[in-house]
Amino acid sequence: MNSLRERRTARPNPTSAPASDSPAEPSPGASSEAPRTARFRVFLDVVDLFLPEGGALDVDMRRRARLLVVTSFVLFGVGVFFGCVMSLLGLYPASSLWVMFLGGTLLLLNPLLLRITGSVTIPGFLLCVEAMGIIAFQAFQDAGLEDPTLLWNLVVPWLAAFLVGPVFGFVFAGLVTLVTAGFYVLEVSGYPFPNFSSPRDAWLFYLLCASTVALVIGYLGWLYEGQTLKNLREAHNDLRKAHAALQASNQRIERILESITDGFFALDRSWRFTYVNPQAERILGFSREDLLERPVQDVFIGRVGEHILEQCWNAARHGRAGQLDVYYPPLERWFSVSIYPYGEGVSVYLSDITERKAYEAQLVEARNRAEELARLKSAFLTNMSHEIRTPLAGIIGLADTLSREVEGEHREFAHLIDQSAQRLMDTLCSILDLAQLESGNVVSHLEPVDVLREAHEVARLLTPVAQERGLTLRVQADTPDTTAMLDVSFLHRILHNLVGNALKFTEQGGVTVQVGGNPSTLWIRVIDTGIGIPAEFMPHLFEEFRQASTGLRRSHEGSGLGLAITKRLVTQLRGTIDVESHIPGGTVVTVRFPRS
Repeated sequence: MNSLRERRTARPNPTSAPASDSPAEPSPGASSEAPRTARFRVFLDVVDLFLPEGGALDVDMRRRARLLVVTSFVLFGVGVFFGCVMSLLGLYPASSLWVMFLGGTLLLLNPLLLRITGSVTIPGFLLCVEAMGIIAFQAFQDAGLEDPTLLWNLVVPWLAAFLVGPVFGFVFAGLVTLVTAGFYVLEVSGYPFPNFSSPRDAWLFYLLCASTVALVIGYLGWLYEGQTLKNLREAHNDLRKAHAALQASNQRIERILESITDGFFALDRSWRFTYVNPQAERILGFSREDLLERPVQDVFIGRVGEHILEQCWNAARHGRAGQLDVYYPPLERWFSVSIYPYGEGVSVYLSDITERKAYEAQLVEARNRAEELARLKSAFLTNMSHEIRTPLAGIIGLADTLSREVEGEHREFAHLIDQSAQRLMDTLCSILDLAQLESGNVVSHLEPVDVLREAHEVARLLTPVAQERGLTLRVQADTPDTTAMLDVSFLHRILHNLVGNALKFTEQGGVTVQVGGNPSTLWIRVIDTGIGIPAEFMPHLFEEFRQASTGLRRSHEGSGLGLAITKRLVTQLRGTIDVESHIPGGTVVTVRFPRS
């Protein structure tokens, strides 16, 4: 995000070549250059055989190492060549020739030392010392200061500078000067040099030495001038391509930032604007020119500015993103502000969340209203329970009295009154129970309960209903231990609802209550051979006032609250309830409770 404004105003260099992914056009000399490049590549591969393995050398050190290898063989070849010429001409004694050949052999040990040490410094230093020693010995054994071999001292400082370093170039230049001064002292003092070579031979060797020295110096110049310039050109081309790619990348990033629908701006470490996208201009009500280089405190004033500045400080100091929702009074809008740190400041995203805040406020208001209505409903049902139950109790009592005192069809009327009143009382009790469960006022009291005994008790109470419908009602135990920590009143209501429901929807066969479990869980399974539950109604099975058959033509009576109350009671006892049903085939309801 560094100086996005500067990137935005930057323009491509008209002199730079445009970046292109298409292959470059072959130059006219490409066909002739290819074989030459291939031959040079083979030459470098041979030289690289003497270099350390594993890629330990960088580009510059590899070039120095190659120079060391090639120079060692060149100097060895020059020494052998001159030694052979001297031997053929019979100018030097055998001892001198053997010293020259021995010195050349030492030169060939430098590539081996390079491979062992993995460094050019020591072999390069020894190469220069050996070259100076051989040159000095040759001059001392022949014509002294006038010997053509001393011309090779011109190469030594070059080699020292290229192989070891520029400082060593000056060091060996000083050593060459000292050697020359030494020969001058010997010459002046009248030391009798052997002078094996005649003036004509010396002149010939002057020409040969000057030519070969010029060739070697030219080779060094080509290696370090030509190759360095080539590397610089390649680096320049790479930098130009990288610059073009960077410009293209910056333009893409800028287009992305300019196109996003959220407001975005960047701040430096002084909390001044360095970039602002069009959406941020619209949100803040300022133009980009007015915002750039302006402190953020001048735009966000008051508490809003303090909160944003505090988050910017925290993001920059701790290196982690910050987020806050603020109300911006000048625009009367809510904004979500996300702040992200980067190397030179922070980037800030602004999202207009006014509509979301309004929607959240509506949701809160609706929730409060719903909670108030639920509270009023519970209070109404609680307050009305006495007003409704008292007259119902009177109606039931009078109907019972009438059924005992009257005869004939009047007794049947009294019996119908009693049944209707009982049905209304059951519905009222179910509604009141559901209201209490929803209000959270019902507290369970856990104690050890024999579930099998409660199942038998419920079966005893509902046996008359089963006999009246011609059904069987059985209770089975699949485990000797049927105790669990439960609320006995909750368990009784659960069993009564499940067994009563099963009897109500069973026309033939019967209902079986099974009690079983393991050391940690106890389960109750109510199995009937009734009409079954349609698959499309299964998701609504435990919803209040929902029944599979509805309307005036529904096949069975009921308020649709039994299973809803059962579900809440089971949940309050930390249990689960599952239902499997088939049409035809009946229904299996399984309730599981933890034993402890």
